[in-house]
Amino acid sequence: MERITSICFVLLLVGQCVWAQPADLAPLKVTTNVSPEPGFLYLAPNCRISPRPYQSYLGVYNVNGAVQKVGRTANYPFEYKVFPDGRLGYSELVVFAGASVPAGVYIVDTNFVTQEFVSQKRGYLTTQHDFHMLPNGHRILLGAEDVTVDMSVVVPGGHPAANVVGAVIQEVDCDGNVVMQWRSLDHLPITDSYENLTAPAIRYCHNNALWIDDDGNWLVSMRHSSQIIKVDRTTGEVLWTLGGKRNEFTFIGEHEENAPTYFSYQHDIRRLPNGHITMFDNGTQHTPQYSRGVEYKIDEVNKTCELVWEYRHVPDYYVSIQGGMQTLDNGHRLLGWGSAANEGSAAVTEVDSTGAVVFEASYPKQMYVYRATKYPLWPTGRASATVQIKDVLSGETYNYHRGTQETGMKVQYTSLTSSFYNTSLAHRYQWSPKNPLWSEEAPLLHQARVDLALEGVASHEITARFNVDTLGIVWDPTKVTVYHRPTIDTGRFVALQTRYEASTRELVVERTTAGEFAFGIASPAPDAPLTPVLQWPIAGERILELDTHALRVAMNGRADSLRVQVSRDPSFTTIVFQGTTQSDRIDYVAGSAEEKFFWRAQAITGVKFSGWSAVDSFIVASAYLTILRPDEDVRWTHDNSYAISWKTNITGSVRLELVKNDQVISVIRDSVPASAQGFLWLVPVAVPTGTEYHVRISSRMPELAQIIETGTENIEISGFTSVDELAEAPSPISVYPQPAEDHVTIENIGSGCSRISIYASTGEQIENKDVNGVCTRISTSMYAPGMYTAIVTDTMGRTFRTMFIVRR
Repeated sequence: MERITSICFVLLLVGQCVWAQPADLAPLKVTTNVSPEPGFLYLAPNCRISPRPYQSYLGVYNVNGAVQKVGRTANYPFEYKVFPDGRLGYSELVVFAGASVPAGVYIVDTNFVTQEFVSQKRGYLTTQHDFHMLPNGHRILLGAEDVTVDMSVVVPGGHPAANVVGAVIQEVDCDGNVVMQWRSLDHLPITDSYENLTAPAIRYCHNNALWIDDDGNWLVSMRHSSQIIKVDRTTGEVLWTLGGKRNEFTFIGEHEENAPTYFSYQHDIRRLPNGHITMFDNGTQHTPQYSRGVEYKIDEVNKTCELVWEYRHVPDYYVSIQGGMQTLDNGHRLLGWGSAANEGSAAVTEVDSTGAVVFEASYPKQMYVYRATKYPLWPTGRASATVQIKDVLSGETYNYHRGTQETGMKVQYTSLTSSFYNTSLAHRYQWSPKNPLWSEEAPLLHQARVDLALEGVASHEITARFNVDTLGIVWDPTKVTVYHRPTIDTGRFVALQTRYEASTRELVVERTTAGEFAFGIASPAPDAPLTPVLQWPIAGERILELDTHALRVAMNGRADSLRVQVSRDPSFTTIVFQGTTQSDRIDYVAGSAEEKFFWRAQAITGVKFSGWSAVDSFIVASAYLTILRPDEDVRWTHDNSYAISWKTNITGSVRLELVKNDQVISVIRDSVPASAQGFLWLVPVAVPTGTEYHVRISSRMPELAQIIETGTENIEISGFTSVDELAEAPSPISVYPQPAEDHVTIENIGSGCSRISIYASTGEQIENKDVNGVCTRISTSMYAPGMYTAIVTDTMGRTFRTMFIVRR
């Protein structure tokens, strides 16, 4: 990361450093500044156009919106927050269409220098949205997996090889071990989604936020299904669903005109200290569309959800993507308005409990604020108290308290060997330890730490006392354990024998040494893990001989490792493979003989084992490819889309052709992943009309040149009907703006639109949705730059329009 050298002006009255603003930093223009809550704004605007109008920065601004400090990043930041250990974290903006793109989380110090890069394990991709660090060092990361699904068997008109993006949530410790994993495809049906389920790429749930609830479980926002779910952190079970198609709650005091999706395509779920929940309601499914911040009083027993507060900007803003709301300590709300900036909105607004605007500021219109955060401190991670005592003596007790510097620690040096002079230095932090490792199950850790460093001491032993009030510990102190590691900021913590003295309100530990001390409640040993579920290969799937295959297993909840067995018989008396992995998949090398095998899996946590999974099977076989669709004689019409699907066990790519009398008439697609096992073809008008066409699929891999399959079903190609040819005259259709960036509007002032399909220049279908009305706005923010064809269907037929997507 590039560091910005700036000029520091010392403000004698407030003791702050204000940094000069770099010329390529997007300027923040304050338009309202009445009585905002004191603190510092953490803002990192992102931009989706190229070339960049401004460069990418992490920023800290004072209460008046002036630059406090900034740090340059290689790419635009997206999520940006303060961690419990006082460091900062951010993810990078990634823009993509179709398959997922990895993001990852950068952990930086207050000079914006990268200290760590963290990402999901087990082969999953970390997404750019929410992430958390717990005081005990565990990181909760949101991720994704791309799965090819034949959606034609799920919904009418579904794509035969849709790329369905599922959500993956992992809790990872500082050793890099996955403590808990949750996959949406194990729990939430694809049909929960409000997205177009006939599209070739479907982000069906789009997990964009997570909040650690008061009971340790997770509140999870699923944007594309307009729902909040509560997930049991131990088992992965969905405890309840708020909103969406399978809503379990009765809404009270809401706007009935928005029913049943009272909130929709939301961001930023949070739990407040009063038990209420808040979120940023993007309002995508509202008519008309508008965005707002909302607070609900939720009764999880009786399943009621009462709207108790909302804020809508005047005039209304609609935020199609991004957005967030933070509740501040004094009850004010801080809102980030995301993509509404493109329409000239504010970037950030702070309102009081009545909805009065007390602070508002804007960036240039191309710059979006995903979330705005206000934190009371800058710089973060600094000591709250520092006390030095020189020449400590054996047998003496010292209170590390000098004037206003109160560490909350007293130390008796029960033994001490030192040189003539020695020095002891104690710090108290309101921050948790950095990168803590644990000798046993990680505790529920309080966000505070105390350290003690000695110089000039050869050996020593101490009794230490820690005041729970000074440390801000509000838990039952009789249940709190003191943890210790001898080297500050590194190493593994060990639980110390701890007693609580009520008369002095102190936690007492004996026979320990200087180092770093942390405070928490010990976690019980985890229960035996849940029984895993085999995912692939199953049901006699034919896998390729002499090849390496990942046997995949669904591991729900807490599971540290996985044990897999493969046998020639279902009773497992002839085991041919056995292995253990910390992943949810394990490599298996298939032999050369055509043979059926049986397999099973078992999850392991510590010394506890789950039961064995249900037994399933696969067949090791030679390379094959079979065409499944078309499975009967069919008639295909120009500029309509038709599914081609196949079954195979080969890897690499295949070539799809339309042939007649063994002659290639049209290359349907030169290269398609063989594993996709499906393709949706838009029949070009250049294909001659006629009969007795066939689909031919062949491997493009030289070592599999013998894999060529020609379908036996006859295909007739026909041209447009007269209705198609006349469609445009009575129904003039316009597509604007052109070229487009983040969205296009398709308008038919004649007979309206009933369906819009959009195809890339490759012939792949990108969008296919039913619409109603004369004007439809379509987000193109995830489209790759290039030329597209829009096919608009109305009551008179179909009209074709060319449109262009650019990234400026």
